[in-house]
Amino acid sequence: MKIAFIITRADDLGGAQVYVRDISGALQALGHEVAVLCGAGDLLALQLRERGVPFYTIPHLARPILPHADFRALLELRRALRELRPDVVSTHSSKAGLLGRIAARTLASRPW
Repeated sequence: MKIAFIITRADDLGGAQVYVRDISGALQALGHEVAVLCGAGDLLALQLRERGVPFYTIPHLARPILPHADFRALLELRRALRELRPDVVSTHSSKAGLLGRIAARTLASRPW
């Protein structure tokens, strides 16, 4: 199964980041194709790469509410999901939850 995790921040390791790091590594070890899409930051990205989990930076995905940047993040998420073609999209944190659901839903209603 192809699974995409979306999370807003990668610059610190809070509960959501630890969960995504651990579950993505465990699912990959079980043979699933896993990818993590996240806003800018190095800490989570480094830990995922150490575990061999693909990590994609979504440049405009950030915590503050900035409508113009949020729209660009939505387009970046759609582009990444269209490329990855996951069977499941798992979103974590408020901003990633909203934008990730919108991106996945708009793609799910159309053929890839």
